[in-house]
Formats: sequence, structure tokens, C-alpha cells
Amino acid sequence: MPRQEGAPYRTSIQRIAEQFKLDPLLVEAVVIAESQGKADAFRWEPAFYERYLKENPLYAGWEPRRVSSSYGLMQVMYPTAVQHGFKGEPEELFKIDTNLAVGCSVLSRLLRKYTDPLEALAAYNGGAGGIKRPGPKAYAKRVFSHYTVLKEAHAA
Repeated sequence: MPRQEGAPYRTSIQRIAEQFKLDPLLVEAVVIAESQGKADAFRWEPAFYERYLKENPLYAGWEPRRVSSSYGLMQVMYPTAVQHGFKGEPEELFKIDTNLAVGCSVLSRLLRKYTDPLEALAAYNGGAGGIKRPGPKAYAKRVFSHYTVLKEAHAA
């Protein structure tokens, strides 16, 4: 995909965020925090596999690195994508529109579930059980910081 005017992928972010009734600047802030805007970002999380997937029959026979990694712009994990209806292979989460659609679906649901947007963002990063942990809370504040900067830049 060719680079877009302004931040990379801004047109895709705008289009897909609007489909999920999300503020595109908030989605862009998540993208910045998660991948620094790199569509090929990849992070293997072996502890996730050990804790949640190793004994799960749905993932029997899968290569652990494929199913317990975060992919793409919004760093979507394959099991999360599957929970949101994704039917493809894990590597398809590198596709920009696919990644944004799944990530926005997750974020939209969390923003409806939690009354505090910081808790929703913490849950995006650390799962429902992570909203009170220091790491996800710091992540949520970092996203909001990016969001504030983006809002100010777009207001100018």
C-alpha cells in the first residue's frame, strides 16, 4: 500500500475507525503506541502461550509463535482476532485493513464495556484482568498523551 498523506495509513485509519464509530485520532494514537505506525510490527509473547493457549484444544498442533504473537499496526493477537470473528491465518493480521478492522472491533467493544476510556485502553493492552496493573495503566496514559498531541495538531 502506498504511503498516505500525513501519518502513514491515515486514510485507512479514518475509514475503518468511522465504520466502528471510533474517533480516528484515538485509533491513530493506539497505532502509535502499539507499533509506531509500522504495519510489519511483530512481537512474540511466549508467556501468553504458556498461560492461555498451551492446554487449549483450539490451538493444539499450532506453532506457538504464530498464535501467541501480536501483529501489525494495532498489535492484534491471533486469539483475540478469532474471538472477534477473524477466520484467516495469523499472518493475515499484517494486512493493514484487516488489522485495523480487528483492532477497531476490539477497541469499540472495550469502550462500550468500560465507562472510563483509560480502563478500556488498559484492557486493550493487558486484557480485562490487566486494567488495574501498572503496565496497562501506563499504556493507557501513553495512548491518551498521543491522542492529546494529535487533537492539538489537527485543531491548528
